[in-house]
Amino acid sequence: MIKRLTVLLLLLLLPNFAEAKRVPPPRIEPLIYKGIKFIAPSERMGYVEAWDIATDRKVWEKKVYTIFINPFLEPDVQWVFIVSLGIKDGRLLVIDERGRRYNITIPKRILKYD
Repeated sequence: MIKRLTVLLLLLLLPNFAEAKRVPPPRIEPLIYKGIKFIAPSERMGYVEAWDIATDRKVWEKKVYTIFINPFLEPDVQWVFIVSLGIKDGRLLVIDERGRRYNITIPKRILKYD
């Protein structure tokens, strides 16, 4: 019985001993739209920010998605970053590493012109 528990415990802990490595997050080029620069900062997973080009001030940010990290696995292999920003039908199109697409309504108050 103790032998089985030891084997089970080792099997559960073994993945934590392996060193997880992931490639660095992709570098996303800023997207310029109606006087606003949209970025996906790599240090804030799942967020987009909007910056006024004229003043270089952040005017808006949005949490697009949340990743729940399993504490029993290496955190870095669970990270999911934004890989693409675009505009579709006047909305911000965000695509993550898993291929999920998010259509975000851009607040009209932040846009410089129509």
